Amino acid sequence: KRFRFEGGVTGASPGVDSFRASKLTYQPGRVALDGEVDLKSGEMAVQASTVALDAEKDVMSATGKVRIDSPQGLVLAGKAERDGKKRTMTFEGGVSLDGPEGKVSAGSALIDDANGTMTFTGNVQGSMGEIKDFRASRIVRHAKTGDADITDLTVREMALGEGDSSQSPGGMSFNRISIEKAPKVSVKAGNVERITGGVDFSLQSAKPGEAPMHVLADQAEFLYNAQG
Repeated sequence: KRFRFEGGVTGASPGVDSFRASKLTYQPGRVALDGEVDLKSGEMAVQASTVALDAEKDVMSATGKVRIDSPQGLVLAGKAERDGKKRTMTFEGGVSLDGPEGKVSAGSALIDDANGTMTFTGNVQGSMGEIKDFRASRIVRHAKTGDADITDLTVREMALGEGDSSQSPGGMSFNRISIEKAPKVSVKAGNVERITGGVDFSLQSAKPGEAPMHVLADQAEFLYNAQG
């Protein structure tokens, strides 16, 4: 059997605390909501043009100006799907995440609660931790540690913290870095730890008027003192 309800539809269903929509279509095991959908499930609030709930598969799909607010942050996308069995959420179409660690936009994104990772793919841009105004092709971030693996990173400018002239080559002190090429980047606890696959970057001096140092190398490692 199939039922349809129209006009200011409100209610709740298994796994959904409350919902509101212009139209609801019901058939056993499946609910389709259409028209300015507003749905709340636990700590997650969803707004979209349409939302489909599949009880058997434990899948929720949302399309059309999707807005999802959760502890991970605010996500905007053209399409989103939550898989309760796999404990994943996928996003496609102009994805934007504004969360505690910064703001990131990408072609697609995957939040994997089972593995504790957040993956952004395709024209990734934004700011994350100390890395500001970056571009990359892919980022995998580990939620518990703050570590990240970044592919094809470029950064206009990034602060390095207070330089230490006693340990810098030639007695120079650097406090900023511009990255032109970084194929594989490892980030630990919010700090860039290692770049491999060929590196092209410039170190900006902490002293006014001092020329930057341009560096080309197969790989680079960054060491931080106790003060960061």
